[in-house]
Amino acid sequence: MALQIPLDDIAERCGSSEDATFVRQWPGEHYRLLAALVSVRDARKVIDIGTYAGLSALALGASGARVTTFDVVPWVEFDASCLVDSDFAEGLEQRIGDLSEPSFFEAHAETLSAADVIFIDGPKDGNFEWRLAEQLIPLLKGRGTLLVWDDIRLMNMVGFWNWLPIPKLDATSLGHWSGTGIALVD
Repeated sequence: MALQIPLDDIAERCGSSEDATFVRQWPGEHYRLLAALVSVRDARKVIDIGTYAGLSALALGASGARVTTFDVVPWVEFDASCLVDSDFAEGLEQRIGDLSEPSFFEAHAETLSAADVIFIDGPKDGNFEWRLAEQLIPLLKGRGTLLVWDDIRLMNMVGFWNWLPIPKLDATSLGHWSGTGIALVD
């Protein structure tokens, strides 16, 4: 499925040919894997935590899922953003704030709990991922939500990934070279 999903329209938005290659590359990069996971699960509501340039959000929405992104910086403030205004009229929404903060998390708990797939590409600062998981896992308990964690093989993520107390799979050989972890909150 990852090879069959067309992402050329996303690759064409990239500011550099290197970024466009990343979008098309699989395995080794996660964009095709993300699109395939959403498609195979027939996910309708998807969360992207850590919007940055928006490539993951676009890949997650490639099969028509509604994607809500969370970031601490608006997409328009990233010079390298691949997002355009019209994306937000076609099923994409961005919310600004820190989901590791309990009050912001609680304000968005309904949206988070309704998600079929959540992609987490946070700051990997040794704090955010732990605080998010401690709030997110109890919220999603019993829902069968698929969590995809980025960069699980970076040194400051290894301890977190090993600790994560839910069924999980290291899918690095199918995803991002720096680590892709797939976990299920059941």
